Amino acid sequence: MNKRRRMALMVMVDALGAHFLRDHSFLPELEYRASLRTVLGFSCACQPALLSGKMPAENGHGSMYVLRDGPSVFDAARPFHRLPSFLGRNHRIRRRIQGRVASRVDGYFSLYDVPTHLLPRFDLSEKKNIFQPGGLNRAPSIFDHLQEAGLTFTTYDWRTPEKESLAAVERDMLEGRTDFIFLYLPRLDGLLHRHGPGGEEVLEHLAWYEKRIRRLIDLGTDTADVFEFYLFSDHGMSPVHGGVDLMSVVERELGTNGRRYLAFYDSTMARFWYDDPAVGEELVSLLNGFEGGRLIPEEEKVELGIRFPDRSQGDLLFVADEGLLILPSYMGSYLLAGMHGYHPDARDADACLLGAYSPDVGMSHITDLHHLMVTIADSLREERR
Repeated sequence: MNKRRRMALMVMVDALGAHFLRDHSFLPELEYRASLRTVLGFSCACQPALLSGKMPAENGHGSMYVLRDGPSVFDAARPFHRLPSFLGRNHRIRRRIQGRVASRVDGYFSLYDVPTHLLPRFDLSEKKNIFQPGGLNRAPSIFDHLQEAGLTFTTYDWRTPEKESLAAVERDMLEGRTDFIFLYLPRLDGLLHRHGPGGEEVLEHLAWYEKRIRRLIDLGTDTADVFEFYLFSDHGMSPVHGGVDLMSVVERELGTNGRRYLAFYDSTMARFWYDDPAVGEELVSLLNGFEGGRLIPEEEKVELGIRFPDRSQGDLLFVADEGLLILPSYMGSYLLAGMHGYHPDARDADACLLGAYSPDVGMSHITDLHHLMVTIADSLREERR
């Protein structure tokens, strides 16, 4: 087998937290292990941050659902938004809306349990494929850098089942026609949600990852003189121990959502919009007195990189305490075993970075992953000159 001079493989494992790895053995031969602070938000905020090296307010990606500003992909729901709520929940209607929206976007989304009559009030932040050049709203990503550097690269994301992605990566490495491979493994996230960090299914899947990733490392070492390999995540996962019914409290005090105010209830966050300052004062007073979470003040939004220049992400942002779910929410009505999307200070929030050796750039935040990948890409480009 003729070796190529240099090749890179970056593996992103969704929700593989640094705190979780302290209690579970996983690829112990990778001696470099770092905890990376994540951003406040779900994967739709974390992944653009690590791909771009920019915080959400800079790259334009925060929550999945944002306040509409002009035409919206959810205009597809307008013919149904005046239906009684029980008809709006009809699975045939929801499937029709899902299909119409899917035909207009190339990013990840779901209708979840967002009420049909409220859908036209919102839009999606992720409309393009963030794992391709030009995929982010307001910032270039590592894939733009790879393209500009003239490097050959392949990406595998949530669109392809993990077994197929891993087999394709093996073929790419054997054929030696690509410089840089980005592999996203998403399934652990769902298992952690359902079974929690100590679930048997979680540990079994982690062992399967370990076996397959070792094969990739061995293959990379056999097919390249210099094999650049790192494994990382976008955030961790916290065990869930309870829920808080924020929605009922707000509706009891301020009325039905969509009239005096507009709210979006996520699993761990609730965002509120209002035009009347008096309504805003009522919301602030209510949320400040609600046990189980807190409002994020404007100055802290700046520190966390989530103060957007427009109102798209909400006028007020409430975040639940770690381990609590907002139930019911527009993400679901059942208690899950694990959840993320808490404040970055939460015990289990940190992402991880694993490698055979220390990188040449400082690593303390998920945005540093972009700089790491750019450094590797630049070394690949220099090798080809």
